[in-house]
Amino acid sequence: MTTISFCTTCMGRLHHLKQTLPENLEAARRFGPGVELVVLNYNSPDALDDWMHDHMAAAVRDGIVRYLVTREPTHFHPAHAKNVAHRAARGEIVFNLDADNMIEHWQIRAIVELFASRPGVIVSGGGGVSTGGRVGLRRTDFFRLRGYAEQFRGFGVEDHEFLLRARARLGLTPLVLDGPVRFIEHGDHERTQFLEDPGGEPPSGETMASLSPTAYQYFSELRARSPVLAERWGRNRQVLAELTRRAEVAVNGEDWGRVALEEPAF
Repeated sequence: MTTISFCTTCMGRLHHLKQTLPENLEAARRFGPGVELVVLNYNSPDALDDWMHDHMAAAVRDGIVRYLVTREPTHFHPAHAKNVAHRAARGEIVFNLDADNMIEHWQIRAIVELFASRPGVIVSGGGGVSTGGRVGLRRTDFFRLRGYAEQFRGFGVEDHEFLLRARARLGLTPLVLDGPVRFIEHGDHERTQFLEDPGGEPPSGETMASLSPTAYQYFSELRARSPVLAERWGRNRQVLAELTRRAEVAVNGEDWGRVALEEPAF
């Protein structure tokens, strides 16, 4: 039985996956049975298929790596991509691990032991731009929340809203994982080059005032670090404000996380 699934989505990030997936595979092997690395090829426009066949065939056959492919998306939609990968995961715990992040075997053990001892928790990697996507929870809770809110077309906002909603709707206690986190440093261009531009305007003062203190701080820091990226998130910020203000807002329809999937033979 799979205890924990680490879910990684990839569109145009093979250059990162080449560095992170072998290390994550080694960590999974060192941990032992019960770990699954789900890799979703979200119509990646690079040689991801060839690289997976050349370098990950044995791990796929062993059942440690699960490789899924969709040819449908024309842009990267982070919330939808994460939902697709998480729905396919088999672990009791589902943990998002972006293509630029590494996990250690001792961190896997700490996560598994935490969920075994603490009911009603959701864990995150701290909320930074490079580590905010490290979010883990029980698979049953993920489905109760209906996944990440697919209203969001940018990246990062969906992580923050998901944590807010997990606390507001299910009463999950958010915990930040201890210890150093390893990731690949890179610029915003690699985060945004395949996104569909949401076309939003900078939010009004009234909209910003409606954000929770945590959300306000998050976006204030983003705007200071990257004004151009913050401009792209105008519409997302307004959606976040609404979802923060009204926790009962419906998130996702019945078709959330759905797409035509292939699971290639190796």
